[in-house]
Amino acid sequence: KGPRANPEERKSAMKVAEQFIKEKNYPKNTQIQVMPGGGETTLFKQFFSNWKDKDQSTGPGQAYSIGRIALVSQVPFDASSLHSNKVMAAQHGMVDDGSGKVQVWRVEGNDR
Repeated sequence: KGPRANPEERKSAMKVAEQFIKEKNYPKNTQIQVMPGGGETTLFKQFFSNWKDKDQSTGPGQAYSIGRIALVSQVPFDASSLHSNKVMAAQHGMVDDGSGKVQVWRVEGNDR
């Protein structure tokens, strides 16, 4: 159903569909599916190579537009405070509180 189709056009489209079924000798119980405009399925649209949906973009879109990006105020943040809050540390996967001894190993060739 086209959104701007009047009732007469809709009736005539149904008659054309019924006539098509009759001409192709399809079974009489072949169903005619009526879809609202814009509600076409992908299976239906695959038969039309140049099908364009409303607001469909082609190719890469604009990543951002100057002057329309939300302004976010910078809030001071101390990462060490995550360690003191056990719930936050668990949520962000900070299992080590950083209080242990750090050892850095360097392996050259096959030495151990």
